[in-house]
Amino acid sequence: MGFKLHYSSLFLLNLPSYYLYYMKKLFLLIFLFIPAMLFAQESERPFKKADLIIIETSKTPDDALKQLAKLMQDYGYSIIRFDKELNSFLAQKPESDRTSYTYQVQAFIREKDGVQVHLFGNYKLMSEEGETLGQASFKDGILNRIELDFFQNLDKIAKAFPGGRVKYSKLL
Repeated sequence: MGFKLHYSSLFLLNLPSYYLYYMKKLFLLIFLFIPAMLFAQESERPFKKADLIIIETSKTPDDALKQLAKLMQDYGYSIIRFDKELNSFLAQKPESDRTSYTYQVQAFIREKDGVQVHLFGNYKLMSEEGETLGQASFKDGILNRIELDFFQNLDKIAKAFPGGRVKYSKLL
């Protein structure tokens, strides 16, 4: 007794064209709204695993980036790369005598309902076992202390930005 495939089970493979038309439209709508929902996840307060700080300002993109770069230098960071065309910069805080961490902060401008400065950071820890890489993030727990301290440091810099409103989000 073998398995028989009845012609009615092929109905799914032979859908009428109007079903396919509406299914395509539905999938298109879903894929258009997913990115909008992802970018819409911004909060006035840091939330668990937030790793992106957004500064909203009324300044011009060029002025906002220059002012943030100056602020980063005031907090001990060196500007490694400043790109006017891409409206972005990369800053680094070198190791001190006390730590073997190297912090790197990336900032870029996004023009969405005004000017937004997006700020996030990565760190590198050098130890006898080798390198450990991580990212500034709002995480709890003793194992995530470095990420949280780094995130809070960036948050302090963002809140010191004159005339800025700070929000938090998650990198995609």
